[in-house]
Amino acid sequence: MQSALDLAKQTVWNVPMEATSHNFIISEFLQKLGNLLAKGFLDSAQTAELLKRFSCLMSKDIIGPIQATELLKSLSYLISEDFIRPDQATELLKRITKIIEDKLVNCENVLDAFSDGQIKSKIWLVSTCNSNNLNLGTVFLCGGWLATILLHTKFRYLSLRSFDADPKFQVAADVLHRKLVMQDWKFCAIVEDIHNINYSQHTYIVKRRDGTICELTDCPDTIINTSCEHIDNFQAWFSKLPQDKLIILQSNDGFHIPGHINCSKNLEEFTKTTPLRRTIFSGELPMPQFNRFMRIGYK
Repeated sequence: MQSALDLAKQTVWNVPMEATSHNFIISEFLQKLGNLLAKGFLDSAQTAELLKRFSCLMSKDIIGPIQATELLKSLSYLISEDFIRPDQATELLKRITKIIEDKLVNCENVLDAFSDGQIKSKIWLVSTCNSNNLNLGTVFLCGGWLATILLHTKFRYLSLRSFDADPKFQVAADVLHRKLVMQDWKFCAIVEDIHNINYSQHTYIVKRRDGTICELTDCPDTIINTSCEHIDNFQAWFSKLPQDKLIILQSNDGFHIPGHINCSKNLEEFTKTTPLRRTIFSGELPMPQFNRFMRIGYK
C-alpha cells in the first residue's frame, strides 16, 4: 500500500516548503492523511485526489496547512464515532473544501462547525433520541448554521428546514447537503429570524438552483435549537413554541465565550427557563470549555 508521502510525490504539490515549521505542518498533514489511508477510510485513488485538491487550495492561500490538518482530524473523528460512513469521507471533504474555496463562509466557521465539541453535542442528541425511539418527522432547526447534524448516519427524520438569519449559511448549507436538496427538498436552508417563524405552520421562500423563487409551507413535528446560548430574548422565542411539538434544546454554561448571551449556570437553571409539560430527557454533558445541557420533551 502506498504511503501518503509516496502519493504526494506523484501529485502536483505546489505548497512552499521553505520554513522548518511549515515543513513540520505539512508532514503532520501527510501523516494524518496516511492514517486515513492505512485504516481503510480512503483508498489510494481517493487519497491522491484529496492531495491534489488540498495542494491547489494551499497554493492559492485559500486554506493553510494547519487548517487542512484540522479538517483531516475532524474527518477521522467523524468516521471513528460512526457519524459518517468511510465511503462518505471523500465526498464530504469535496463539499467542505468547495465551501471554503468559493468563500461562502470563512475557514474558521467551517472548522468550528466540525470541531469535536460541536460533533459530540450532535452525537449526544442523536443517540438520546434513538435510545428513546424518537422519529423526528419534519424538523425545524433553529439557528441552523451548516446543519451538520444531517450528516449523522443514524439521524432519523423525514425532512429538515434549517433557519438562520445569516444569509451566507443558506448557500453553504445547501452546498454541503446538495443531495438532500435535490431529493424533493428533503433539506432546505432558509434565511429567516427564528423569532418570526410560525411554529404551527410556516410558509417560507427558497431559491431553486436556477435562481427562481419557490414558496413552501411546512408543519413541523420537531423543533430543535442546539444554540440557545446565542438567542437574544430567549423567553419570547420559547413562548412561541406550540404544546403539540417535540422540542429539543441545548445550551451551556460557557459565559466566557463571545456571543454566548443566554447561558445557564447549570442544568437546574436551564430547566427553569425551559419548562416542559412532559420531559423525555434532561441531562448534562461535560465538555472541555463548558458543560452542555439538553432538554427533550413537550411544553
